[in-house]
Amino acid sequence: QTVDACTFDDLGDDLTAAQNALNANFDQWLADQTTAVGEGGGCSPQISDDFDGNYIDFCSGGAITITWTVTDICEEITTSATYTVNAVPALTLSAPADATHDACEFDDVDLTTAQANLDDAIEAWVNTNQAAFAAGGGCSPTVTNDFVAQSIDYCTGGTITITWTIEDLCETQTVTARSEERFSRNAETAHE
Repeated sequence: QTVDACTFDDLGDDLTAAQNALNANFDQWLADQTTAVGEGGGCSPQISDDFDGNYIDFCSGGAITITWTVTDICEEITTSATYTVNAVPALTLSAPADATHDACEFDDVDLTTAQANLDDAIEAWVNTNQAAFAAGGGCSPTVTNDFVAQSIDYCTGGTITITWTIEDLCETQTVTARSEERFSRNAETAHE
């Protein structure tokens, strides 16, 4: 039997629960195969298997080959089967896009409005990146970021860096992007 690890991922994204569900599935397979191998003929045949109690790791996957042995006082025969778990696929992600703006792009009637315009642009940049973030692999990966309304001062400019985190039951990856605001003003010449 071959199964995908992510089949056992539950809605709570709990690695212990997923591992336990995988182990239970293996146990059921082992019991079903033991019944299917059956025992017949001979004189009071006995059946045993060589499972050592070590389960396949949920995240890395792998295979266990079990050998069943049927014996009686005159004869011994064996047969085997393999239980395979396809590993959780590696997480993949696309990098968010950096952004650079000149402060005067947000100029409006007054400084308060200009600052609000800049803050809105930063939030829109984060939301656009979040929506465009391509995450794949893993088991039900989630993408979060550490944006909590960070701001750049309109008059002095500066940079903020936002970190996006993608994680699932087995892996966590992070990627960052920067939003930079440069202050630029044309020199004014005084005339008398």
